[in-house]
Amino acid sequence: MPRAGRLGPEKLTPLALPPGFLVSRRGAETGAVFRVYRLHGGLVFSWRSLDLEITVATLQDVPKLCALLQELFAQETEFIPNPEAHSQGLVEIISKPEVGAILVARQEDEIAGMLNLLYTISTALGARVALLEDMVVSPESRGLSIGSELIDYAIEFAKERGCQRVTLLADAQNQRAHKFYERHGFFKSSMVPFRLHLEK
Repeated sequence: MPRAGRLGPEKLTPLALPPGFLVSRRGAETGAVFRVYRLHGGLVFSWRSLDLEITVATLQDVPKLCALLQELFAQETEFIPNPEAHSQGLVEIISKPEVGAILVARQEDEIAGMLNLLYTISTALGARVALLEDMVVSPESRGLSIGSELIDYAIEFAKERGCQRVTLLADAQNQRAHKFYERHGFFKSSMVPFRLHLEK
């Protein structure tokens, strides 16, 4: 996650907050949004933008995250919603931070969106890299820039954990998603994904 001293183009402005908190104000071109950052050991581990807070998921979040994944996979051509499998996968990731992290966006204590970061090692880079999956915003929360907040946070989160690359897959026909990811610095790779499903 972003360190207190480097939060991109934002200017950090001290405010009368309890110890361990910091506030920053984005420029006029972004609507002068205020964000309050909660600090621990010099690292930001959650932020709040207006009524939005992004944190790492807990086991208590699993039922609501399953509902979001069913919403996502119902739209995907390659996947079929399977609540039992979704729950098992979520618990596995949440229980093993060395494997990855589920990031959730909350509005008034309700989960409005999520995404998943999984870690591996790239021999090409000789460093840790991340695979970004399962990015979804609830239907009632769309159009509020929650997806942008989530992905910006995820990129900084990955950087702070030593990742030198973030890779994601997008539906080939979903041009809207392609443009969204390109706006956030991603580019189309010349590599083509192949899958092999293994029998249990």
